[in-house]
Amino acid sequence: MKITIVHGENSSASFDFLVSTLNSFKNKGIPVNRISKESPFNIMEALSAGDLFNKESLFLIEDPSRISIKDIQWIIQNADGLPGNLLIYNDAEFPAAFINKLSAVSQVKEFRLPKSLFVFLDSFLPGRTGHCLQLFHELLKKEPPEFIFAVFCKHVRDLYWVKVAAEDLAYPAWRISKLKQQSSSFSEEKLKKALNSLARIDFSAKTSSQDISSSLDLLIVSLLQ
Repeated sequence: MKITIVHGENSSASFDFLVSTLNSFKNKGIPVNRISKESPFNIMEALSAGDLFNKESLFLIEDPSRISIKDIQWIIQNADGLPGNLLIYNDAEFPAAFINKLSAVSQVKEFRLPKSLFVFLDSFLPGRTGHCLQLFHELLKKEPPEFIFAVFCKHVRDLYWVKVAAEDLAYPAWRISKLKQQSSSFSEEKLKKALNSLARIDFSAKTSSQDISSSLDLLIVSLLQ
């Protein structure tokens, strides 16, 4: 069985790759079998029954929480003898331990965010309005505003989340620590206000001709003053 792991912080790029891959299989007449919560089979049962469908079939797992340690061990032990293809997709970054366990029997495609985007997100701090806006406009020259906006929304959500329930964030310890440090510069109320404002911008952008980049400009100014 050919196993491909698709993951990474750049969820937009990884999703485009997923759609392209699924369409490629479908255009060739190769069936796609999704292993989801609604599936009548668990992962081991579905993959074992592959030859009942088609030796060229594609099995897709989009819910990483379904994959247990037992499943991973079974896949490693039986990968060579299983028919078809398996695609494991995550719209975020898989833990390194997960990748390392399956690396010997899989191909890994990681979609990373541009480094300049992380620099912009890290600059989102009170008193650094000018620097943050400068980095934002430099980023706009390379990336679409919708993409920057989506990543920024997720980042602000994480800043709020780490402040109110850090134990629920499934991130590496170093990232939790970094988020806590940045989040400490904001009050819980201010981050909550930021999330509400971002939700309004998102709604307005989808229902009217409101410009996302201009709206985010104004929001950054109001939050960092």
